[in-house]
Amino acid sequence: LALIEAALVDPVDTASLVERKAVAKLQLDSVVYPVLTLPGEITSEIFLKCGGPEYLTGVPSARNAPLLLLRICRTWTKIALFTPALWTDLSIGYDGPRKDVTIAAVAQGIHRWFGRSSTLPISLYFWGDSEKWYTYTKTLLHRQASRLDTLSLVQDFDASALGERGYFAILQSLTLERTSSTALITTFHDSPRLREVNLSRISPRNVALPYHQLTRFSASGLSIVDCLGVLRDCPLLKQLSLEAIQAAEHLPVYPTPVHQALEELSIESSSAGTLHFLDLPALRALTLTGANIWGAFFNDFLRRSSNSLRALTYIENVPSCFISLEWFRTANRLVEVTLTTSEADFIQTLLLELDRSVHPKFLPDLHHLEIASTCHCTIDAPIIAALQSRRPPVIASLEGESDAAAAKSNAPTTAHTIEYEVETATLESLCLIRLCSNYDPDWEEIGEIRWEEMGDIDWDALYMLG
Repeated sequence: LALIEAALVDPVDTASLVERKAVAKLQLDSVVYPVLTLPGEITSEIFLKCGGPEYLTGVPSARNAPLLLLRICRTWTKIALFTPALWTDLSIGYDGPRKDVTIAAVAQGIHRWFGRSSTLPISLYFWGDSEKWYTYTKTLLHRQASRLDTLSLVQDFDASALGERGYFAILQSLTLERTSSTALITTFHDSPRLREVNLSRISPRNVALPYHQLTRFSASGLSIVDCLGVLRDCPLLKQLSLEAIQAAEHLPVYPTPVHQALEELSIESSSAGTLHFLDLPALRALTLTGANIWGAFFNDFLRRSSNSLRALTYIENVPSCFISLEWFRTANRLVEVTLTTSEADFIQTLLLELDRSVHPKFLPDLHHLEIASTCHCTIDAPIIAALQSRRPPVIASLEGESDAAAAKSNAPTTAHTIEYEVETATLESLCLIRLCSNYDPDWEEIGEIRWEEMGDIDWDALYMLG
């Protein structure tokens, strides 16, 4: 490059020297920056993988993708600007540290941002409370209504201030959070493709939505009456997640509603007494996190869903004695079980119950079992024997010392020459985890995990399970 640049002072053949310089620069870049030799399509795909959680929900920053990609080199800038999918998600915070930002500046930035996304569907995340922005936000939402795929209005954003109905042709996911206003929110009623709604501390009765077409719904802070209303108004619902359900001093008297479509139900930090009212014949996965289980009601619920229920997750936030072996005797067709509990006696009892030679009808279809606990749990010889009874099918040995066995081992393998010792479902994965604490202290407080505190484990026997 230095020789070529020195020769450029001679005007005789400047054009050819410039061309040679460009070629030499490309060759140099391929050695110093080999990543630049990748095809643009591959680099574009890599760029799409650069975004973490901040990329999806954080305010745009020059330190993160996609803006960071514009600051590396001209080649990357060009690729980033011509990758529309990089510019489809935008988070806007209205109560950030920069109070001097004008509405005009924000409007210009948003226009440029989404201008780079071509005609792809877009996702908008608004958060914060600042009344001066509502007029602009209303204008922006109605202007982009035809392209909005995902919309989130949280942290005191008053959705009722957006005004009358708009037509959101492709809106599929909507998140709203409680505001100080009690006005009915009607803005999103006309959304023919809306399928997922997330409400935080806001009653469905305060939001006019096409509930009849929803397939996913999550909410926090609802009353039991609200929960029953959701099931009644959402006949197509497949997934339901409820958090912090308001406990009722006395359960109201309702006939048990039957929901024919619901397949996944999650209840967190709530009273599971809500289940007393439900009959979910299609339920396949149930997750209970920090839930206050009402024994008789819960067993009745499991009995109503036992034919379809295949996965159960129970996470105990604080020590309790709610968990019961009766759950698994009732929901006997479970395939996946995930437990977090501090009940050492229960864990040992459950593992012993898995012994097929003693309890052949207990969880016959179980494939995956994960148990996490803060307690000292002894894995002794009887438990090892119980787990060994759940080993995967073993191909009968085709080798032997006799000539007949040798001849058989050399024969072509067919479906008729392979025999299995066990023909029922077997345990394919087992995970036992010793947690450090019931709670979530800072990492500095946790310290190093001491494996010797995990319990008395017969490691040789566990190894033989493999």
